[in-house]
Amino acid sequence: MCLVPYDTIRNPQQATLLLCMATLAVFAATGLLLSRRIIQSITGHLRRLIWKMKEFGKDEETLPVTAYDYSLRHDEIGELHQQFDHMAQKIKKLIEENYVQELLAKEARLKALENQINPHFLYNTLDAVYWRAMASGEETISTMVESLAVLLRSTLSQKNSDGTVARELDLVRHFMTIQKIRFDDRLQYTETIAPEILNIKMPHLIIQPLVENAISHALEEMTDTCFIQISGECRDGKVYIQVVNNGSQFEENLLYKLETNEVTPRGFGIGLLNIHKRLQLIYGSGYGLTLFNPDDDHAAAQICIPLDGTGQ
Repeated sequence: MCLVPYDTIRNPQQATLLLCMATLAVFAATGLLLSRRIIQSITGHLRRLIWKMKEFGKDEETLPVTAYDYSLRHDEIGELHQQFDHMAQKIKKLIEENYVQELLAKEARLKALENQINPHFLYNTLDAVYWRAMASGEETISTMVESLAVLLRSTLSQKNSDGTVARELDLVRHFMTIQKIRFDDRLQYTETIAPEILNIKMPHLIIQPLVENAISHALEEMTDTCFIQISGECRDGKVYIQVVNNGSQFEENLLYKLETNEVTPRGFGIGLLNIHKRLQLIYGSGYGLTLFNPDDDHAAAQICIPLDGTGQ
């Protein structure tokens, strides 16, 4: 028989129990601390994302930026921030494009008029002149007034910013009616348009400014007859409309020089750049206006739009 004192057994047991409890307490505290740090690391990134959303909601023209670079992360948090930044960038681009497009469309309408006038007063006045000329047997005057009224009514109207190829050509015909009476035999005009493109949608006031530009430059530089020809066709899913005139030439890379201010955009230069920008904003970079010289005596302005007439 071996007898051991009770204290000798109890003391090690209590020490072991205290050590186990202390170890468990340390592990629990460490687990809580690590869990808190992990949760904070996640919620901190989420709070940054919520802050970016709120800031972008206040000002959609400025993209919110944080000190942390999420472009290098490939986990779910990084994906969330990257997708939000991508979405915000697209929204900002769409807002800018729509705003610029509205400005360009307004500029085109204002450029078509040299003075600000009351449309209703103008229509009534032209109508009175038209009927007075008809009563007097002045068919030439009545024809000019009628064509001018159609042009101004279309220019001043803000109900529709888009039309069709047929509608744009109709405006050109009314414009040419006035110009042919003005210049008499010095101006000749022809059309060669494929019937299948007549109902294609296109922005308003695109072809007429090109014709006006051709007449202005050609008749300024020549004393012979100026021939204006408009042709239109469909190739490879795109619609091409050309305005060709004799007696003038386009400067090489004129659109690029106008856009980079190498050439000061004055007069019709502003209108040419406006047309090109409007077409690219609506349809994309694969479309627009091209200026070139087919030979030494002709200048051509070519419009390219998609066959379905829809924007990007």
